[in-house]
Amino acid sequence: MDTFDGVESIGQAFADEIFRVFQNEHPEVSISAQNTNPDVDFMIKRALAQK
Repeated sequence: MDTFDGVESIGQAFADEIFRVFQNEHPEVSISAQNTNPDVDFMIKRALAQK
């Protein structure tokens, strides 16, 4: 679990690496994002859409 409390933004490359690349390489690891603001949430959803 990652908490993004206080994080204003993340880059596209960071979101892609964690939520798409890493997750695809390590399916046994469960990743969920909590306390995201709309900007962070957008980047995470964008990365997940690339699966």
